[in-house]
Amino acid sequence: MFCQLNLLFVLWFLRELKITLPKVSLVSINHHPEVVNFKGFGVLLPHHYPPLFEQRVTLRDADWQLALDTWAAYMGDDPSKVNDMRKRPAGNLLFLAEALQAQLQRLPNKTDGLNAIQRFFLQHLQLGCAPWYNLYNRFWNELKIYGFGDFQLDIITQRMRNAGVIEGGDQLCITELGKEILEGEEDYTGYAALDHWIGGTPLHQTPGVGTTGKIAR
Repeated sequence: MFCQLNLLFVLWFLRELKITLPKVSLVSINHHPEVVNFKGFGVLLPHHYPPLFEQRVTLRDADWQLALDTWAAYMGDDPSKVNDMRKRPAGNLLFLAEALQAQLQRLPNKTDGLNAIQRFFLQHLQLGCAPWYNLYNRFWNELKIYGFGDFQLDIITQRMRNAGVIEGGDQLCITELGKEILEGEEDYTGYAALDHWIGGTPLHQTPGVGTTGKIAR
């Protein structure tokens, strides 16, 4: 998801330059036969790159239009438009729909106010306290669709601490409030500071699309 959103920005920016561009090509893979547990281009070795470059595809007009329309939807404040873009033919942007689904799941769910990442952390910590690096490694193994590094996860866990659903430093634990939210007895949005944006969606005033695909409160 993180890489796909950056790709959309790059394509939008290239068009904003208002210059004549050469043909733009793209290499898109989500696995590699020589790499176990592939997580991105950063794990490849130098000799892996030339064959991939030979397999590149040239972006067509429809690919450009999809990228521009999706970036506009992402930067807007109506996440239902992002959901609409997810249903468009992918063309050469092979992993865009999956990335947009992950993006939508970063918004509060209508049942308990949690997004997919917050729920993942709370469900794992409900099984027992864990060092933060163990928790992050589980995230990278099970939810690698997001492409987040430790910096982004640090921000998420700090916000969860501030909301009172987890506690601890190197060792993270779920709180009683966190358990109540998982059990549907409390709503996370009633305790979290919703002073930030997910894409162009301001969490403090705009409905989002929850993990069920429906508009969340």
